[in-house]
Amino acid sequence: MHGTDFQLHLFLIACVLNAAFWWTGVASKLIRMICSNMIRGYTRKWVQDHVKPPFRKEVLVLVRKEMRPSEHYMGKAVALIEETLYIFGAFAGSDSIISGVLLFKAFHTWIEGSGPPGEPAEPEERAAESTAPAQTLSTPERHFNRFQRSRERMLVRFYEYAIGNFISLGIAMFFFLLVTRVAAIL
Repeated sequence: MHGTDFQLHLFLIACVLNAAFWWTGVASKLIRMICSNMIRGYTRKWVQDHVKPPFRKEVLVLVRKEMRPSEHYMGKAVALIEETLYIFGAFAGSDSIISGVLLFKAFHTWIEGSGPPGEPAEPEERAAESTAPAQTLSTPERHFNRFQRSRERMLVRFYEYAIGNFISLGIAMFFFLLVTRVAAIL
């Protein structure tokens, strides 16, 4: 960062605009809308590919209830701090700050995960499935349990996370460009 290149007043204006954007709820609604549409598509396809017709509707309801876009109670605060760091990185001309935030978030998310993706069924469950009559294997709950262990579920959560990161980075860059362009005109 070069001492005179960083314009503190423009950085603060961009941060205030960004905070207002989050506190009005616009950013949260945008992320939730995009993620909800993606989740609906993925879950519908998984159910069509893996569940027999009599149980599809029930399984789809269970899967969609499980896969609502997640929102942690600290989500807005974390997003606001994250975007402030992105804006700072842009004003300071430091790509490494932006890369560092993205890397930190990715590392934290994968550590926090609940087991490996596509985890196979428990040995007892596999044995029960191989010896159980066909009618007991087609229950909505069994299909739902299979979905919870599927790669598709892991992908849905990963894409939800990636979409949130891309939107967050995009919002920060939007405010950076908006403020710098308006300041150049004035």
